[in-house]
Amino acid sequence: MSVKLYKFRDLAEANLFLSGAVIGGADISGGVVGLVGKTLNFTTPSGAVTFTAVASRPNGALLIKDIKSQVETAIVALKVAALPGGRIVFVEASPTTGVSIPATDQEAKGLLGFDQNTAFAGKVYGTDVTTPPAIGNIAIGQDGMILLALVE
Repeated sequence: MSVKLYKFRDLAEANLFLSGAVIGGADISGGVVGLVGKTLNFTTPSGAVTFTAVASRPNGALLIKDIKSQVETAIVALKVAALPGGRIVFVEASPTTGVSIPATDQEAKGLLGFDQNTAFAGKVYGTDVTTPPAIGNIAIGQDGMILLALVE
């Protein structure tokens, strides 16, 4: 058992992280070009989505709302959200174990702000510190950031 410190921009981001979400690292609020025809695989919840074009976008860009619609239609146990700053979030509809994306090279993963060759796995944190993963302590920094001490 160890304690790790995490820092979040706001409460929404911290709550999603504690619910087992995986969060992209790029601003895709302006849309993603090149995603059409690419497949994104998930280990948990199990499933895949191959992105399709939206007729009203001649440049082939998919907006976050398009990505959300296509992912949630293909994998009903998965929800898609966006954080301020345009980072995409994948979270289980009913958080139980956390979302996981395999390490296999997936171009779609890279276009959405994730490292293509790295596995991503969220964890659902509980409140009993004797049974990790769990929430140890929560504080708000002087800069307004949310600080979490998590038992892992």
